[in-house]
Order: sequence, then C-alpha cells, then structure tokens
Amino acid sequence: MWEVDKGTIPYEGDDIVNGCNEIYTAMKGWGSDKKALTSVLYSKTPTERYLIAKKYEKLYDETLYNRLKGELSGAYGRVMKLLSLPSEEAEAKMVRDALKGLGAREHLLFPILGARSNGDLTLLKKAYFKRYDRDLGKDLSNSLSGDFCQLMVMCAQGLEENFDPETIHNEERILEDMEIFYKAGEGKWGTNESKFFRILCISPPEHLKAVDVAYTKKYGNTMKKAVTTQLGGNAEDAAVYIVSVKLGDTPDIIASEIKKRTKGVGTDEEGLMNFIIRLIVVPDLFRSILSAHEKLFNKTLEKRISSEVTGNFEDILLKLVAYGRGADYE
Repeated sequence: MWEVDKGTIPYEGDDIVNGCNEIYTAMKGWGSDKKALTSVLYSKTPTERYLIAKKYEKLYDETLYNRLKGELSGAYGRVMKLLSLPSEEAEAKMVRDALKGLGAREHLLFPILGARSNGDLTLLKKAYFKRYDRDLGKDLSNSLSGDFCQLMVMCAQGLEENFDPETIHNEERILEDMEIFYKAGEGKWGTNESKFFRILCISPPEHLKAVDVAYTKKYGNTMKKAVTTQLGGNAEDAAVYIVSVKLGDTPDIIASEIKKRTKGVGTDEEGLMNFIIRLIVVPDLFRSILSAHEKLFNKTLEKRISSEVTGNFEDILLKLVAYGRGADYE
C-alpha cells in the first residue's frame, strides 16, 4: 500500500476480472452464496483483494464493500467487508468501529496503533481521513481518557526516531533515556506518564533494547516489569504490548492477546477477526505467532477458533488461518 500511495498500481490480470464476476454471481438473485464468496476472498493475496475491489466498482458501478454490506450481516459479514478493503482502510475501519458508540473499546486500539512504523501510521491516518473525513488524533482525544488516551495519541503521531547509533542513539543517549524512564516511573512517587510514554514511542527497537539492558543491569528490573508496576488497566496492557514488540517478543505478546479475545464469558469476535485479518498480510510473522500460540497454550489457533465460534464465521476464519500458514507472498 506504500507503493500504491506513491502512484504505483499493481498489474491487473484476467484472474482479477474472474474474481469480480464470481463475487457478482454469488450475490445475484435471492440470497447470497456464502460458500462461493468465502472461496473467492479468502484465497487472495492482499494485492489481489485490492485489485478486485477496485475492478469491481468499475465493472458494476458499486463498491464491493457496499455490495457486501447490503447482502451480509453479523460477524461473518464484517470479516468479508474488511477483506474487501485495502489493508490501511480496513485498519481505519477497525479503529473507527472501536471508537463509535457509547464508550470506546480500548483493547481493540492498541494492537493497531502501538509499535507501528511511522510509514504505517501515515497511511492509516490518511485512510481514516479519506474514509470518514475526520482527524484520527482528534477522535482519539475526544473518545478516550486518562493515561490510555495520552499513550494512544502519542502512538498515532508517529514519533519513532530513525535509528542512528553513531550520532543519536549512542551510549550517552542510552544512559540518558534509562534515567529519564526510571525517574518518570519507579524512581518517583507517582508516574510521570508523558515522559514514561515518550521513551516508549520515540525509541526505535534497537535503541529500546539497549536501554532495557542498561536499565536491567542498574536497577535489577526490566522495563516491561517497570511498566506493570507503574501502570494499570488498558494503559498497562498497551504499554506492555509496545515494549514487547519493540524488544522482539512480538509472536508471544500477540499470541497472548489473541487468547485474551476468547477468555472468560463470550468470545470477543471483533478482536479475534481483527487480529487474523491484519496478520495474514504478513505471513512470516503470522506463522511465528501460530507457533508461539501452540507452544504457549498447547493448542493450535484453529482449535481455539473452532471451540469458540461456529457457522460461516468459523469457516472463513479457519480458511484465512490455513491460507496464512501456506502463504508465500511478501
């Protein structure tokens, strides 16, 4: 999507037109052929789904999203609608859905906004404005509160520095940030959240790893442990997520977050589908998360899905997971 944003349109083959025709036929007449729709959309790469959505509108003078919206409902319908959108527009919708209504569903936000590259965040903010004519930062500020609001707004700003070990992220800066982090958290009565969060957001992963080593050596505590002792609630969950990703524990933390979506009474269907739809576009990462999930919980993601959901929703999620396991696109 970075390439598309710069004006490079992927090559469109005959299979794209065929895909559009199959989708149109599956929704023609009384009722939709859900098995046919699932078969078309789950088996496409992100690039192919992007091209199908663009071509469908040209062929039938209606967006694929709107057509699916008129035909499908429930959790299954939401998965299919998200699959009909380019990746950054799908994420924009996930964020908007989490902010809509009475009370934001905060746990849906930090996996999308936390520890993302500046380039990803720029595309996401542009997609959000294009789709909803709203500023993402303002919507976050208006819908959230407290420490969590402060952290999510910082994340959305895309503050992470480019790693420069020679002139910026040298030994002096490592020690300086270590002390700022300590004094903002464990080293004072009450946490200075703005300084605490700023270190997490501006630090490139390579630098934060060095700060964590120095912090652990001097204070006998990891930065992740410091986060858990100084924060609580969703702010703690979000900060732990960001630290974990930047320190290289991405598979384990995401596998744990997926498990949380099925913990307790009732399954968080929206959170579960958000993770799967977002992760299958990065197959190598997805496969490492599948392995981590099985290692941590002695259970495959497929078994977790089948024990929690049923029907067409179960079918599409299982097919997406299977496709992600074998995907060979970049």
